[in-house]
Amino acid sequence: MKKIMRWFGLLGLLLALSGVARANTLNWSVSTVWSNHNATAALYSSSPAAEGSSYLVQLIYAGLNGVDDLATNSNTTGVTGDDVVVAYKWVGFAEAPANRNGEFSVTGVNGYANTHANGSKFYIRAWEGPSTGGNGTIPLAGGLGGYFGDSALYAITNFAVGFPETFEAGASQPAWLSIAAIPEVGTGASVFAILMGMAGYHRLRRWRK
Repeated sequence: MKKIMRWFGLLGLLLALSGVARANTLNWSVSTVWSNHNATAALYSSSPAAEGSSYLVQLIYAGLNGVDDLATNSNTTGVTGDDVVVAYKWVGFAEAPANRNGEFSVTGVNGYANTHANGSKFYIRAWEGPSTGGNGTIPLAGGLGGYFGDSALYAITNFAVGFPETFEAGASQPAWLSIAAIPEVGTGASVFAILMGMAGYHRLRRWRK
């Protein structure tokens, strides 16, 4: 009987450990100073670094398609497609001195508690401006213009065993783009529909002749 109870206890422990193992911490940071879109200055951090004054940075899950779906300023998070903002901080966060420009380190107890399986992809997005409304609201939400810069994608590797892992955006600068250069999804669809309509009209005229 004792032996059976021991086996049940061991089984319970293994089940508990397997439950814990289905999550891991993703530490995210930069290993170099990130500059603004025209490389004239490092991304700004106030003193002390804080939301609403230091430039905004986001950790974004690239969705099931594993693709960086670029950005918009027509919503408060700036993401499009199936991308999801899972965490945000600001430039200067956890860097000493507290207002160090161009750097941030979101690690340890501040790291993202990842629940996405191995192979899931993430990227870091920096905004050229602070959060305008608090709670990670992007700069110029609902307004015009603005620049954002995305890191390369990072794929989760340690989810199954629950070990923490580090997504340290490399020494390369983020890929900066202007919001103004990216057409809205609705705009692109409208342009496509107009072009298709024009092509159909010309085809019909030729057929009638």
